[in-house]
Amino acid sequence: MTSQRSTSEWTVIARQQAAVAEIGRLGLRGGEFDELLTETLDALSAGMGADAVMLFELTPDGASFSVRGVVVDGRTIVGPDVGGVRIPAGLDSMPGFTVLAGEIVDAPDLLGDDRFSARAPDYHMRSRSAVAAPVGWDDRPWGVLAVYTDDRRRWSTDDLHFVQSMANTLGLAIYRSEAARASADSAARLRSALDAERAARADAELGRKRLHILSELSSSLMSTLDADAAVRAFPYFCVPQIADVCLLDLVDDAGCLNEAAAAAIDEETLETARELRTRRRDLGERGGLWNEAHVARTGERVLLAEIDTRALEAAAEDEAHLDALQRLDPLSSIVVPMVARGRVIGVLSLVSTAASGRTYDEDDLSLVQEMAERAALAHDNGRLFASRHRVARSLQSALLPPALPVVPGLDLAVRHRVAGDDTEIGGDFYDMIEMGDRVWGLVVGDVCGKGPDAAALTGLVRHSVRAAVVRERLPSRVLAQTNDAVIDQIGDTSFCTATFVRVEMGDADGPVRLVATSAGHPAPLLLRAGGHVEVVRSGGVVLGVVESPKFADVEVLLAPGDTVVVYTDGLTEARRSDEQFGEERLTEVLRDLVGRSADDVASVVMEQVEAFADGAGDDRAVLVLRVRPASGN
Repeated sequence: MTSQRSTSEWTVIARQQAAVAEIGRLGLRGGEFDELLTETLDALSAGMGADAVMLFELTPDGASFSVRGVVVDGRTIVGPDVGGVRIPAGLDSMPGFTVLAGEIVDAPDLLGDDRFSARAPDYHMRSRSAVAAPVGWDDRPWGVLAVYTDDRRRWSTDDLHFVQSMANTLGLAIYRSEAARASADSAARLRSALDAERAARADAELGRKRLHILSELSSSLMSTLDADAAVRAFPYFCVPQIADVCLLDLVDDAGCLNEAAAAAIDEETLETARELRTRRRDLGERGGLWNEAHVARTGERVLLAEIDTRALEAAAEDEAHLDALQRLDPLSSIVVPMVARGRVIGVLSLVSTAASGRTYDEDDLSLVQEMAERAALAHDNGRLFASRHRVARSLQSALLPPALPVVPGLDLAVRHRVAGDDTEIGGDFYDMIEMGDRVWGLVVGDVCGKGPDAAALTGLVRHSVRAAVVRERLPSRVLAQTNDAVIDQIGDTSFCTATFVRVEMGDADGPVRLVATSAGHPAPLLLRAGGHVEVVRSGGVVLGVVESPKFADVEVLLAPGDTVVVYTDGLTEARRSDEQFGEERLTEVLRDLVGRSADDVASVVMEQVEAFADGAGDDRAVLVLRVRPASGN
């Protein structure tokens, strides 16, 4: 079962992916290596929350490492042999062990790790945890990229993937740099140097193409949290750049593979590829050149570097099958699992045909696997985001009334906005309750925090208010009983501000009587029909802090055309740099809205606050009550 991720974790993942894309872009640009190295070390330090980052370079004899670059104590230093330190190779050090392993190595606790003898503390470093990835190309080790923290840390799969991706990108850049240096050898070696340069240019161009594809793909995947959109766009990064056919299948809840996206160089080729995939499904794992279901079940990668006529004939079950294979005319194929957080969520199939003449090798297989992993992670992130969005919206809806009631003689409107992304559950709430014949109560509140705890407190306060109005007339008594419920059932770290207003409609020609009380909440504002704004102020401590608090009831009479605005502090505390929107600015906005409907007042107030604020800020809610004039406007 996939664990739920917090918004902060999604933010870290997005920043890490952006960092890989940016380093890939710098590698493509082919600038100074030290500039790329500085950017790489800084990006790793920020993206991993590291206390130190080091790039170790193997000495020519392979017996030790020198330090090529380091981030420590907030400073970045790059250059040949930084500090003149020598680290032993082999099992005498973590970098040496990483080169021998040929893969990423993580050490949650360096002091307790007996895989290598020399550890960071032996070199006067405070580090307790580390992760190291080999840097190189082909089968040639160049060095090791390592990240350290001063405390013990269990590294996540995302952390390891981030470090390895940065090491791979850096390895390609080093390769290009060394190839360029090789072309500048002495005149006596000019012919061999020129040959090496031609080969290096070809390899560098291939590497540039791969970096470009990965960079563009990462940018596209990071631009959306829509799981379906992430996979729909994927085939167009493959066709025709690296494939003539791309089929992307996802595993459904029943464990079956279904097409999620597909592309080919033309419609006829795509239809033939789909026909052959249907045949493979019908044959099961016993037939066809390859089988997506087998890849999904085992997680194995498939590279068919060369597909000849004999391979087609051996794979065909009958003449119709062979005819379809010959129409597709495949030359090479790659099929890889799409793995996210240790779970196969789909299968990616690429086919090269005689139309392009390309064939695939192990480097292509690695590139396609990297692309598949990025797409899988983006899809899984989108799926998790959508799930959290549905839960948050469902819970948020349950905490608010579906609509304001229709009250003869009153014009009502509300606006409510949750700060943050769509997975947040806001802390602001409102409700309106019938208390008797032509008597209504309305409450606007703001609980401490966000998320499940805030939702629990919101639900408790809202239902406690509804229970209290059955027994109590005075707003002060309603909030007093609500306070008792909060103290009895919620811990002492949670609290809530609220304003409760009792509205008595009275006779048809008489004034509307309003009685209000507040528990640490912004005072309601009363916009008189003549344009004057009054503050309906009543002091009171926040709910859930002290037992038996005293709340004061304030009574005002409303005439036709008068408007009452009850709001949360997200409006007045909205910020632009060091300046708040404030009660005074809100009062000025209301003066310009005299005679307007409740819906107009609520809309304009919220729009003015949003236009003023320079960031997401806090949750915001405003409830507007207007006594209809005799004409009914």
